[in-house]
Amino acid sequence: MSIDASRWAWRQRNLSVTQKMVLLSMADRAGERGECYPSIARLVLDTCMDRKTVFAAIEHLESVGLIKVRREHGAVNRYRLTGVEYREDLAQDVNGTSTNNGTSTKNGTSTKNGTTPVPKTGLPPVPKTVHEPIIEPINNRKSLESGSLSRTPAPVDPFQPIAPKPIANDRGTRLPDDWVLPPDWAEWAGANGLHPDRVQIEGDKFRDFWQSKPGASGRKARWEATWRNWIRSAVDRGQTHAPGQRPHRETPLQESLRQAKSIMERAAAGTLDPAWDFEIGEDTVFGVVHPPALALPPQGE
Repeated sequence: MSIDASRWAWRQRNLSVTQKMVLLSMADRAGERGECYPSIARLVLDTCMDRKTVFAAIEHLESVGLIKVRREHGAVNRYRLTGVEYREDLAQDVNGTSTNNGTSTKNGTSTKNGTTPVPKTGLPPVPKTVHEPIIEPINNRKSLESGSLSRTPAPVDPFQPIAPKPIANDRGTRLPDDWVLPPDWAEWAGANGLHPDRVQIEGDKFRDFWQSKPGASGRKARWEATWRNWIRSAVDRGQTHAPGQRPHRETPLQESLRQAKSIMERAAAGTLDPAWDFEIGEDTVFGVVHPPALALPPQGE
């Protein structure tokens, strides 16, 4: 908690009640140099306002220059209060170490212009705390001279914007705008169950679908494998007939006749299950077939 930051926040004008409450909450948690990192949930709890109002207040405070915000993905935002006057800085001004406001004995406080000299207060200057970077000892001097060891990197400003990371090349590519169905792809589709007259139709559907797909979902690492899966799905949906024709479907009677014919042929060839009783009559195709009796469980069980 910084008393200087809280006093500075109370003196700010031209703010709404909600904006003032958010600024006071940040100042209450600011460190020595006006930096703080309260979560949105904490600001909501302190100010008794909803998240939308808190977000709007933060954007206004940033737009008028009272705070600086460093936004990090997956982490809590960091805030810096700008314009806070700290007591150690004011103490240096009183002792004549600053020339910004003309109170130094070097800036016109002599008796030549009829003004009384400003006596010094005698207050000792407040030392400023400087955090020096910690440099770890280097045990291997030869490694340093050869360049295999690096020195301590320069400190990074936490409020410096972070450059976006480049997109990796292994995330796939989009289907080109001038894409045309390759002949070998079309040949593979015809050889795997798709009607030859439907190959180009599926190619046009494939192109229009993936070129209109937005974002990362429209990227593929191997487009040929995507085409093969597309054709397999079309075959599973029954797209094996020519355009304009309805797919052939058996009626229940046609299915029964086909099964009966298969049974007769297997019986005549001697490959029918021995449990079946077959009598061939004048009709060599449709004879008399007696299916095996069902083994019913005894009554009472």
